[in-house]
Order: sequence, then structure tokens, then C-alpha cells
Amino acid sequence: MRPRLIDIICVLILLALYSGTAHAREATILAFSFQLPDSWTLVANGPDKLFATAATQANRPPYVLAEACVPSPKSQCLEEGFRRPFGEDEQGIKAARSLGCYGINGIPIKRKDAVTQTHWICSTVVGPDNSEVTAGFSFFQIRGAVLRVSYLAGANDQDVRSFLDELGRSLKAQ
Repeated sequence: MRPRLIDIICVLILLALYSGTAHAREATILAFSFQLPDSWTLVANGPDKLFATAATQANRPPYVLAEACVPSPKSQCLEEGFRRPFGEDEQGIKAARSLGCYGINGIPIKRKDAVTQTHWICSTVVGPDNSEVTAGFSFFQIRGAVLRVSYLAGANDQDVRSFLDELGRSLKAQ
């Protein structure tokens, strides 16, 4: 009888560990792939755009909008308006700050895998229904290819900085 009790306890522990583990699914947009929570709903809008959400109500956070561009003879991405949400110059940084977006001050960081990454985290705003919403943006660039990711979080969602950091760590560029 005792071995069965031990077996049951082990199974319960494993189930508890398994249910607490966050599973992820890979999302791919053109030359980029990254992980999003498995419980999220993913909607692709062509090969270069993706919308994902964990919201149970329409137009509510959390959600991600990702857009990518890979250079070709017809498109050079950066030269054709596929730019960072805010410029890298002093004027762009001032524009970001005027909207309450700070993060890493809009300064690009070169990663070991040759991807250049920039984050902007914006101040929390309170909506008309007293809900708190925080937005953040990540911009990834490698060999002219660009991925822009926007994340919107409510008060009970994963905070913007940690979400974008996790997404950045999972990012792979082909």
C-alpha cells in the first residue's frame, strides 16, 4: 500500500510542475522567428505581419503586433519608411520621451548574434474605464532585415520590459 501512496504523490508533484510550466510556440515572420506563449491566439496577416493575443475580450491587452521587412531589389526596408518608431537622433529620443517612452533611451544595442536590438518602454496610461495600459516597442535589425514588435499590456499582464526581453532572447534571424 505504501508504494502506491508514493507513486500517487510523485504523479501529483509532476502534474503540479507540468501545469506551472510556461509552454511556448514559435512564430515566424519572414527571416525572423521568436517564441510566444502557447496559450496565445496567433493570427498572421500575410507573411510579413502577425497579431497575437491572450485577451478574452476584443480590443483588450495583452497583445503583440509584429511586422517584418527583408530587403529585396524592390524594397530596402529602412530607406522606404520601415524605420524605428522613434529616430536614433536627439530629436527622435525627445519625441519618444514626450510620449513617456524611455527604456534604453532608444540606443541600439548590438547583440552577439549580430542582431541590433532597441527597446522603448512607455509610461503607463489610464484609460476612460480606469484600466491601466502600458506599451513597449522592440526593433530588431540584421543585414538590412527589420522586425518591429509592439506589445500592449494591462495591469494584470506580464510587464512590458520582461515580455520584450524574453521575446528578444528567443529571437532567431535567418
